[in-house]
Amino acid sequence: MGPATGGTNVVITGVGFFNEVSVIVGSQLATKVVVVDDKTLQVTMPAGPAGAQPVKVVVAGIGTATRPAGFFFFDPKAQGPFPKLLAVMPGVGPTSGATVARLLVQPAEADAEVYFDGLPAKVLGADGQDALVVETPAHGAGPVRVSIMLKTGRAHTVHGAFSYYVAAAGTKPPVLTQILPTSGSAAGGEPVQLTGTNLVPGTLAFMGYRPM
Repeated sequence: MGPATGGTNVVITGVGFFNEVSVIVGSQLATKVVVVDDKTLQVTMPAGPAGAQPVKVVVAGIGTATRPAGFFFFDPKAQGPFPKLLAVMPGVGPTSGATVARLLVQPAEADAEVYFDGLPAKVLGADGQDALVVETPAHGAGPVRVSIMLKTGRAHTVHGAFSYYVAAAGTKPPVLTQILPTSGSAAGGEPVQLTGTNLVPGTLAFMGYRPM
């Protein structure tokens, strides 16, 4: 993550960094590339548009490797407050994605963009002034950074805020068949019984966008 004006120094790791190496961020060439060894590059990012951009490493005479949404640009000249991500609940989900997660963030704006390791999440809505509800994208196993970007271009990233795991073979999604009672006070606080299948320990339930 870095400003859209460029100049951020980053380290890219991988394999096969031999010969002449170029790095392309979005559609722009990195301003400086230093080959530390065959597994490490030191790169100075070019300028780019706000948002997630793909990063492509080109090794002359060998080939290319691309990381979709590998770098996130924010607008340093944007006006207004910076968002602040406080927590992601739940903080884990399967690699297949589609986990409904509640992000505690200030301010919570329904038109904000949310990225998991640079991949866009589907924003389902805002829950009051301090939370966003999103659906996670698919991703490989392991911890990832979560980024919030407001329409003003202000952004905030928390590394390791969410972790993906490989679901056990045969794992089935929950199915909700009945809710009793089906109505209650707007003030909340009343017990509700949910009936269904595959409701294993640790299952989370939401009423609208609010956790029960």
